[in-house]
Amino acid sequence: MKEDVLLKRQNKIMALGIGILLLCITMLIIVYPVQAISIQEIKSYIFPSSGGNTVNNYYYSNVYYSNYTIAVQAITSSPANNVLNYFGNMPSALGTTAGQNKIYFNKAGNITVVEVYQYSETAGTAEKYNLTIVKNGVRQDSLGFIKELSVSSNERIFNNYTLCLPVVKGDYIEFVFRNPLWVTNPLTTIVGGYFEVSP
Repeated sequence: MKEDVLLKRQNKIMALGIGILLLCITMLIIVYPVQAISIQEIKSYIFPSSGGNTVNNYYYSNVYYSNYTIAVQAITSSPANNVLNYFGNMPSALGTTAGQNKIYFNKAGNITVVEVYQYSETAGTAEKYNLTIVKNGVRQDSLGFIKELSVSSNERIFNNYTLCLPVVKGDYIEFVFRNPLWVTNPLTTIVGGYFEVSP
C-alpha cells in the first residue's frame, strides 16, 4: 500500500517536472527567435555550457549581426591640382598612392551611410570636388559615389545616406577625393568621419 502511494507521488512529481520543462521550452520559442532543430539544441538554451563547447544560442548570434560604424580620418595636408587623394582610418595625411589606407572587412554586409567632414584653413575656390569609395582597388562610381560639391567654404561635408555597396569577408575599401584644377587650392585640410555597415 505504501509503495502504491509512493509510486503515485513519484508519478505526480515526474508529470509536474515534464510540464514545467515543456512550459520553459514553449516560453523560449515564443520570447526568443529560437531556431533549434533538435533536443540537444533546445537543451543548450536551457542549460548553456560554460566549458569549451560551442553554445547554440541564436538570440545572441542575431544581436551580433547588427549595424556597426567605422571611423575614418586624414591628418593635415593640402590637396594638389588634378590628383586623387586617398584616405582610410589610419592617422595619416591624404595620399596620392592607392592601397596604403585599406580598411578590411571580416564579414559580409552593405555600406549604407557615409558622413565625412573636411575642414580647410584656407577654403579654396568652388570647383567641382567629389568623394567616392574604392573597393578592392576599383573606384565604385555608381554604388559607392558619396557626393560632389562646388563650394568655396572652409567646411565641406560629404554625405550619403542611401548607399548600398556590398562587401564580403576579405574585401577592403579606401576613400578617394578627386581634386579639380583649383584656382585657389584649399590649404591645411583635415578630414574626419565614419561609415556604417548593415547586415
